[in-house]
Amino acid sequence: MAASVATTGSVTSTGDAVIGSCATILRGGMPCAVFGGTVTGTACTGTIISTTSVTTIRSGMPIACIGSVVSGVSTAGIAVVTAVSSSISTTIIR
Repeated sequence: MAASVATTGSVTSTGDAVIGSCATILRGGMPCAVFGGTVTGTACTGTIISTTSVTTIRSGMPIACIGSVVSGVSTAGIAVVTAVSSSISTTIIR
């Protein structure tokens, strides 16, 4: 499935920011987000636990993209699962 690459600054469905990334690969001038990358915000602080681009590897990790699943906890300590929903990058991974 084709999807835009997630980068540092991408946002989840709950409004949290992707901050963990692969600093050596840039898309739209921003580092790419990868599987295991960090997400932080009020609604969810956690990691990217699933991606739709398992065969696109950068720096030894699969690239995260729109639709990648994030798991973490809210500031209230409640378990949260969300997805990356918007990206600065227009690079499409097939």
